[in-house]
Amino acid sequence: MTYVLDLADEPRGTDKVIEEHGLKLFVDRKSYVFLAGTVLEYSGGLNGKGFVFNNPNAKTTCGCGTSFSV
Repeated sequence: MTYVLDLADEPRGTDKVIEEHGLKLFVDRKSYVFLAGTVLEYSGGLNGKGFVFNNPNAKTTCGCGTSFSV
C-alpha cells in the first residue's frame, strides 16, 4: 500500500471528511480502515522529509516512508 497526498476541492463519492485546524482531509472509506490513528506531520529544515505519515497500523514500512503493509 502507498500513501498519496494530493490537492482536491471536493470529496469524492463516499470519502470520509476529516477537518483539523481549518483544513479538510478527504480519505476514501476503503483506505480509512488502514489509516485510522495515523498522524500526518511536516518535517522541515535542512534534513526535513516533508510530510511524514506516522501510522500505528503499519507492520512494516519502506525506507522512504511512502508505502507500508498491515
